Amino acid sequence: MKFFDENYSQEIPTRIKCLRKKYNLKQSDLGNAGQVSQVEKGKRQVTASILLYLNTQTDSDYKGHL
Repeated sequence: MKFFDENYSQEIPTRIKCLRKKYNLKQSDLGNAGQVSQVEKGKRQVTASILLYLNTQTDSDYKGHL
């Protein structure tokens, strides 16, 4: 987990927010709006369910792009 925290934890919130805005999605479109907000602010780790919702709403490959 240390490798992830040091290398990716700061990028994921920004990428999620950018994809959400690019596709005109509300935080609530990705799940619980409060949780998504905290993820986008970097205060909470992203969950698999948020990534799956993002994938279904945008057809993005979250494995390679997030």
